[in-house]
Amino acid sequence: MKNNQKKTNHMTPGHPAMSKEAGYTLIEVIIAMAILSIGLLAVGYMQITAINSNTTGSRITEGTTVALGKMEELITLRYTHADLAAGNHPDPNSNDHPGFSQTWDVVDNSPVANAKRITVTVRWAEIGRQRRTQLMFIKPQI
Repeated sequence: MKNNQKKTNHMTPGHPAMSKEAGYTLIEVIIAMAILSIGLLAVGYMQITAINSNTTGSRITEGTTVALGKMEELITLRYTHADLAAGNHPDPNSNDHPGFSQTWDVVDNSPVANAKRITVTVRWAEIGRQRRTQLMFIKPQI
């Protein structure tokens, strides 16, 4: 063949050159499906993790809100009120916040004389684990 002649490719049906079809092999398709499956599983796991994290955050916020409510109630009481007597006090209204239990501990003359250290603790169970939040306040005798 001379340089000035064009090489023609005869790609007509039934021509021997047509027998080499281009395409994906079965192994390539299986590998692609495996990679896609792994990616979809990762996205599904990420969704589950995000939902659990949102639930945990919501419960922590709710527990902290319960503790803040009790702390506000306690700091407005008179210094000599029975709920501010030294010792550990269980919440008599535990049904107000289902799933949460709260207690408060009062220590007299701590950290200084004529002051009470009040610690409110709220506990709850979450995904098989015990969680808690604590708030502390110093109430001086005025």
